[in-house]
Amino acid sequence: MRAAIITIGTELTDGRIVDTNTAFMARDLERRGVRVALALTVPDAGAAIGRALTYALGSEVALLVIAGGLGPTQDDITAAAVAEALGLEIELSTRAASMVARAVDLDPAALLPHQVKQSLLPSGAQPLAPSGTAPGFVIMSLGVPVVCLPGGPWEITSMGEGPLSAEQVAVGA
Repeated sequence: MRAAIITIGTELTDGRIVDTNTAFMARDLERRGVRVALALTVPDAGAAIGRALTYALGSEVALLVIAGGLGPTQDDITAAAVAEALGLEIELSTRAASMVARAVDLDPAALLPHQVKQSLLPSGAQPLAPSGTAPGFVIMSLGVPVVCLPGGPWEITSMGEGPLSAEQVAVGA
């Protein structure tokens, strides 16, 4: 099986931060027998994220992993960019809102706007339990699972054995 990795963050493309996520995820995937065929890094820009997603999905991969841009700040636009690139609406996921609420010890109805933002996912996406406050999600496109994860290195590395569960990798098999 072949996979692609996209890391997102202007702090990565302008050199302020070294991208350790790609190396960590590639090692994790290779350990599971998944060959990483493509790795891209793009800034926090909707058009760049959309182009990278389209390019990766056109590269004959069976799994696409995206890391970054799922947090509460204005430049965290990955969910909206993925939705737009796939021609989907963005909607409030009550499951994701419950995950965020649990992470910040609030009732889902008491979430602040920046916390609700982390619960807005592409229509049909399945939320993934977060290590921090930002849920990841999985959405299928052209028969390929697109797994979106938060970008904080501690969030990626604290997800147990690796950033992707065996079930998520198997979906791409």
